[in-house]
Amino acid sequence: MAQPETSNAPDLSATDARQGRKGRDVFVVLVISVILAAVALIAAWIYRAPQLAASEVNNAKRPAVSQTFHAPPSQPIQSAAPPS
Repeated sequence: MAQPETSNAPDLSATDARQGRKGRDVFVVLVISVILAAVALIAAWIYRAPQLAASEVNNAKRPAVSQTFHAPPSQPIQSAAPPS
């Protein structure tokens, strides 16, 4: 049987081997990405603010349309009399 090769790799526990990198660099990337996402969201909101603040395009037509709609008033639903 062949002997396994020995390596100079550090002996790590399973938990240490699964850990990601820690440190200031990862935190800086996280903070910068959150700031850029917030800036993009604010820029998109400012760009679309006039359209968001405006009333709906078809609002002027609604009163005219509603005046032409003449439906008879709805009748109340008659429930069956309970058995005596």
